[in-house]
Order: sequence, then structure tokens, then C-alpha cells
Amino acid sequence: MNESLVIVEPMCRGFEHVQFNAPFLQSCSLAFPGAPLSFLAESSHLDFVRAVLEREAPGLHVQWRKITLPDRHLSPRRRMQRERGIIQEAFRLAGETHGTLVAFASATDTLVLATKLLLFGSKPRLHTLMVLHGVLAGLEDYARPVNAWRGISLALKMPNPRTLRLIVPGQPIQETLAQRFPRIARHTRPAEHPAFWAEKSIPEISPRTPVRFGFFGVSAVPGFDMVTRVAETLGAEGSAAEFSMVGHLNHPDDATRDYAAVPDACPRLLSESEYADRARRLTYSLWTTRAHRSGLVASTTFLDALSFVKPLVYLANPLIDAYAALLGDIGYRCADERELTDVVRSLAAEWPQERYRAQCAAILAGRHLFEPSAVAASVRKIVHELRENR
Repeated sequence: MNESLVIVEPMCRGFEHVQFNAPFLQSCSLAFPGAPLSFLAESSHLDFVRAVLEREAPGLHVQWRKITLPDRHLSPRRRMQRERGIIQEAFRLAGETHGTLVAFASATDTLVLATKLLLFGSKPRLHTLMVLHGVLAGLEDYARPVNAWRGISLALKMPNPRTLRLIVPGQPIQETLAQRFPRIARHTRPAEHPAFWAEKSIPEISPRTPVRFGFFGVSAVPGFDMVTRVAETLGAEGSAAEFSMVGHLNHPDDATRDYAAVPDACPRLLSESEYADRARRLTYSLWTTRAHRSGLVASTTFLDALSFVKPLVYLANPLIDAYAALLGDIGYRCADERELTDVVRSLAAEWPQERYRAQCAAILAGRHLFEPSAVAASVRKIVHELRENR
């Protein structure tokens, strides 16, 4: 393939989504070697993605193109008007550079709808991919019959152009869609969330070091409240367990909450080096994020745990359960908060060193699923299918 590739980030700003977009660009480049690659995104987001690629994939050549994103507080109608302009700009660039593939790295419900409408009105030569991330969580909101034709449910149920393929980040999400929303799943295909890795080997942790449990993420995501309760309970018991927040506080009610049990929790956005330092000092990752229990949304915090090779202590959920089945023993599955507290208490009292190293080895061995080269093969397969179905 000698035509150009046009990749668009239509909604994220700054550091948002960088963990996906940087390796996704490399995945697309590996899928079609030699094809010129353009990336359209908000200015500060371009800077973050460029910095990651300069470190992780210095040989990758990208044409960086700044676009203006619609305000997130716009009404759906006005947001869709602005998004239509972004879509048209991407299609126009593809035409000018003899491109036949445009890929949107994320989507809103209105972007999905606008893209479908534009593709139905255009020549069928242009192939389009669209990655569905958090927007899929909206399907839960529209599960009731009264809401069946609104929001993302409406956008996904609308007829799908033959030249459009919707990508979900991972086979487990595709399987969940197929079970719960088979009509939608007919037009989606899986490609794992690509990732670059912070650690390449099993971390060396002294058995004399206190066992430290960390929460990857922010306080606005449901789950950090549980971490603070577990820390308070074990602290009151005199447990040697330590707790850390690999992220920052950003909930509107943080000023009224007591986070003393997680002493490094703070409202300041961590620098990249601070984030990595906190992550490396962990023994285990606590995964209590209830927002992912539907199994429809991928988790960058889960990938962070894999990146820093930290076995998990996690609440049972479809997403991690599916990956644990593929990767093997990567941590401890807990049915509820009480069981999670018991597991943390036990690990802090008597750290199982041999099992810990085996869990780390399972993580290292299983991460190949998320390598950009593996994701490239999936992207290439999806595009080949599009061409065959023309």
C-alpha cells in the first residue's frame, strides 16, 4: 500500500488518550509499511504524542496537523456540526494525498452518526476505521426500550456504510457486544489496545520492603473511594500494608473527603517521571474501578499495571476476567470489597515471593497481545476485509 494514511483524534486534548494514540500510530504504520502517515489532533495533544513516539519509535515519520476541537459542552446538534467539519477535513486530506484510509482514534455518538451520513453521500473508494472507546459505555444508558433510539445506541444502530468498520479495543469487548448487542457487533471488529511498556523484566523487590498497594487513576473514577476504605480498615488494625495513588485527585468533592490513609494522594497532576516512580514502587495494583464492570470499555489503568509489571488485586469484572483467562495467573480475583480487604491483609502479612515472580512472568509473557506489531496485523486484516467487501 503506497497511499497515505490519515489518523484523526477528534475529541481528546493534552495527555488524554496518549497511551493509545502513540502506539496506535505505530501500529498503523506497521500495518502498511511505507505509507505516508498524517495525524490530526489538538495542538497540545500533538505535542504529547510526538514526545512519546520520539522516545519509543524514533524512526516513525508522521506529518503533524493541528485541528480545533468542538467544545465539550456544546449541544449534540452543534457538536455534530463541528465534528462534521473535522471529518470533511480528514477526507479532504486523504483525497489530496491519494489516501484510501482514514482512521478515527476515538469517537462520540454524534461523530459516529456524522461519519455514516457523510460516507453514504460520498464515493465508496475511501475506507474508514473508527475506534470506539468509552463511548460504548453509553450503551448501558440506552438499554431500556424507551431509550433504544438515542445517543450512541441510535448512532450504532443506523445502517452502516460498506466502507466503514468500527473497531473495539479487544476481543473480550467484541465478545461482550456479540452477546448483548448482536446487531451492533455485526459491524465491529476487535483490535487490542496497543501499548508501549515501561518495564522489560520482573521488578526486583526486597522481601524486607513493606508490601505496597497502588491505585492507578484519578479520584473521579468510581473505585478510589474503595481503596481509601480498605486502607483505613487495615490501618486501624495496625497492618503493615502501604497504599499509594498513581494518579491525582480530581473529584468535585475531594476537599470534603479524608484521604489520609493514602498519604500521597494529591490534586496536582503528576509529571511523567513522578508517575513512573510511584508505579515502580508498588508491589501490587489495586483494581477497584467499577466503571468497567460492563465489559464494554477498555482500561488504560489495567495496561499500566501490565506496563510496570504489577500483579493485580482486582474486583471481578468481565474485562480482566477475560484477560486473566488468556494470560494466566496475573493476580487475585475478588468477589467484593470484603474479599479484596482480606486478600490485601493476607499479602501484607505474608508476601508469597515465588507466586509473585510467577505472576510477573505471566504478565511479561502475555503482553505480546498488545504489542503494536500484533495490533498492526489486526488492523491490516480489518482493512483487507473492507476492500474485499466493496
